[in-house]
Amino acid sequence: MIPEALEEKIIECKENGLYPFFVNATAGTTVYGAFDPLNEITNICKKYNIWFHVDAAWGGDLLLSPEFRWKLQGVEKANSVSWNPHKLMGSLLQCSSFFVRQNVCY
Repeated sequence: MIPEALEEKIIECKENGLYPFFVNATAGTTVYGAFDPLNEITNICKKYNIWFHVDAAWGGDLLLSPEFRWKLQGVEKANSVSWNPHKLMGSLLQCSSFFVRQNVCY
């Protein structure tokens, strides 16, 4: 995701009477293993009061790696994060986690 393009689209939506409420960034795509720039995206979401979710199904395991955890910089600022240990850790397919920062979901 390109942060500048995201902000442009948010502004465009607001100008057209729409109210963006959710942004989903990816931390490790299935095919390429690409990571969105989480720090930049979270700043935009905070600026416009938009729920920021990180899909870390594939890349969340890198938090356990001192060498590669930098790829997830900014994930700690997300409103919610999903993680599937079965992707890289070899756990059962039914093993999934969903973390929410707030005590109340909207």
